[in-house]
Amino acid sequence: MYEQEVSPSSARGQLRKYSTSSISQLNIVELITNRDRIEDRMNLEQRYFYPYPSRYSGGFNLLDTLKIPRACAYKSANLTEVDYYRGQNTMTYKIENENPEQAFIVTLMDENSEFIFQDGSPAADVGSYDQSSYSVLIQTDSEDLVGIQKTVIRNCDGLSRLLELNLYINVLSNSHPDFEDDIETSFTFDVGDDFTLKLPKVTDADGNDDPVVVIDLMEAQEDKFPPFLNFQNDTNTITMRPDAKEYSGRTYYFTIIVKEKNSDSVKYPYYCTVKMNGEIYEEDTSVNYTDINYTIIDINKDSKGALRFTKPVNFTWLEKNFYSMFKVFWRDTTYRTNKQNHTLEDFIIDTWGED
Repeated sequence: MYEQEVSPSSARGQLRKYSTSSISQLNIVELITNRDRIEDRMNLEQRYFYPYPSRYSGGFNLLDTLKIPRACAYKSANLTEVDYYRGQNTMTYKIENENPEQAFIVTLMDENSEFIFQDGSPAADVGSYDQSSYSVLIQTDSEDLVGIQKTVIRNCDGLSRLLELNLYINVLSNSHPDFEDDIETSFTFDVGDDFTLKLPKVTDADGNDDPVVVIDLMEAQEDKFPPFLNFQNDTNTITMRPDAKEYSGRTYYFTIIVKEKNSDSVKYPYYCTVKMNGEIYEEDTSVNYTDINYTIIDINKDSKGALRFTKPVNFTWLEKNFYSMFKVFWRDTTYRTNKQNHTLEDFIIDTWGED
């Protein structure tokens, strides 16, 4: 069929239907009855189309079938298209499960297989190919990749013959879940208050995943998370009980996050502030101490002796805490070699001094 010889309306009227088995590359569809005119023009231009059955037709869009497979490819296959929601956790596309008839091609490849877009650029932004499991690992957070991504798994076999697997990844738009009603994000309390907040129902408009609620630290305010906050995730209930004077006069921050269960990027944060009324309480953590030494007075023949302190001591307190401050033991002449302390069979404090 010569492309400039017949008008579209005339061509439609002269087309004849052929069965697939009756068409070959030598059968030119005869649209013009005047063969002489065709033969005259053939000497000027050789632009003819030959219809033929293709085993690759139907797997890809019409324009792509003009480019796929490449004529130099020893083995080429169009894999079943896969849908993936942007931002979801990694999806495993196992070739042998989705395309059992083409699975043998991946067994001819090795670990040097490339995963690229059809224009030859790396396709790492949308996924990767794992030769050990014959799988494409699909994951992207990019809004720019929403749409059909045309990828190719390419390698050569042991005889350096080109192998190609063409895969369309349909990256679907994906929006974060959200509360059905507005939520409170600013709170003011007095010390001793008891507050409970039941969060509204959460829904995912896309319906592709389960929505969840998470309470987290606020970025750049990690050290100011309210220690008196408790979250019951099975009921989405927040409880705050600031019951200590140390909370008075301070401001705390936290984040309520609504997200998809199977995504770490498809989420929305609500930034929350908790302001405590009153004056800031500063606990005095300084320690006042006095150095006190003691001397053991010579022990007499009845094994009695005394401790003499260099400064006054609270003996009432010392009587209750003596054994937590002092360890009583004795040493013999072999201590220099064995470094062993011996426990006394009996030790009695007869009297305590005055405070």
